[in-house]
Amino acid sequence: MDEFRFGTTPFSNTRQFYYALETGAVDPGFPLTVEHHHSPVKDQKLVCGDLDATTMSMGKYVTVKLVSHTDAVPVDPLAVAAGLTYREGNGLFVGADADLDDPADLADRRVGIHDTTLAMTYHKAVLEERFDLPPDRIEWVVDDHHSLGERFEAGDLDAVERINDMYWAMREDPAYRMLYDVGQEWHGLHGYYPLIHLVAVDRAAHDADPDRIDRLVATLRESRAYRNDHRDDILATFLEEEGGEWTGEETVEALRRATDGVDCPFELGADQRRNVREWTAAADRYGVFESVPIDDDRLFP
Repeated sequence: MDEFRFGTTPFSNTRQFYYALETGAVDPGFPLTVEHHHSPVKDQKLVCGDLDATTMSMGKYVTVKLVSHTDAVPVDPLAVAAGLTYREGNGLFVGADADLDDPADLADRRVGIHDTTLAMTYHKAVLEERFDLPPDRIEWVVDDHHSLGERFEAGDLDAVERINDMYWAMREDPAYRMLYDVGQEWHGLHGYYPLIHLVAVDRAAHDADPDRIDRLVATLRESRAYRNDHRDDILATFLEEEGGEWTGEETVEALRRATDGVDCPFELGADQRRNVREWTAAADRYGVFESVPIDDDRLFP
């Protein structure tokens, strides 16, 4: 049997859930290797046939599915489970002394964010539905996380999106205030936390051996359970690795805090499917797609 290639990000908040799969602590019963790639590299590797499965941004998944049934994309990705879900850890911050007391005060202000699809759609929907602020009243500034931080400190931005360790650093620094956490607000609006990643497989790999994909998903759940039972040991291992992604975290306690607001349920039930539909409807409303979004038969074959 050919080796099954699975991709995920090197970031600790995601990788912690796949660590047991990566190290062989759990076994799907077939040869498998875990590769670490940043987005969008891992997504592109699946689409190009260089991976059999990967954690894929939900926004990327929906966008690729618009064209994956055409000759433009050689691989048709198939969502088989929900991956990373944020309870907290993605928020909008301002300076402690800023004249911004409420998210509605962001009208006509410059807000920094790291993407134009997944995160921006969640933030726009929260601002519109929760705080009654039309998102087109905001001047959105898109840049990478590092540059956003520099621009915010230089006064080029009135508010900035922070995630993961950057989020927790600002939460604990009295020089800043958080206007809202997108996960908490999305949960308040819809009753579930925002889905970030889907576990997507190559449709051909699924159709060739659906039982193997079922075993993969079952093993991912075992990997999540292993993380829950051995979390501090896993985080300690991450801290010992050279060149890790979390160079600002020097203790297990600090890394635990920075990875505490996420989960990977590895299911694709009613809430997860509804999340994809709600996000897709919002993304369509905000002009993310160049064509009409696809229906459930294409999203969840």
